[in-house]
Amino acid sequence: MDRIKLLSDEEAAYYVTQITRRGKANALPPEQLAKYKKAYDGITTHLKENFRPYLVYYVSSGKNRLSEPILAETIEKAKAIDLFQNLNNALSAGDADTFNWYCWLMKLLYRVEEHEQKKRDKGV
Repeated sequence: MDRIKLLSDEEAAYYVTQITRRGKANALPPEQLAKYKKAYDGITTHLKENFRPYLVYYVSSGKNRLSEPILAETIEKAKAIDLFQNLNNALSAGDADTFNWYCWLMKLLYRVEEHEQKKRDKGV
């Protein structure tokens, strides 16, 4: 897994703000949105570039420390149950509350994987 950029509390808060801004932009009529295309494209780029860093920030409760093998396993399971698709849908819609709800589910999935790994390590 590639090295993931770590977010500060301020950067994570800004990420959520950008999701909300995207939602407001999505509600604009197309002709009005066209006026703000450059800003909208900037929001889109920011959201894409910081998706995984924000997810790591959220899942780790802002500590930015996760086990990469457990995270990789969590991501595979999240993909298998369409959790990533739901995250992307909420992100595309600019729905920060729903996006954070799915991040919370991802956090729970990570914690389950972490617990299972501890059991495997103990030979249980």
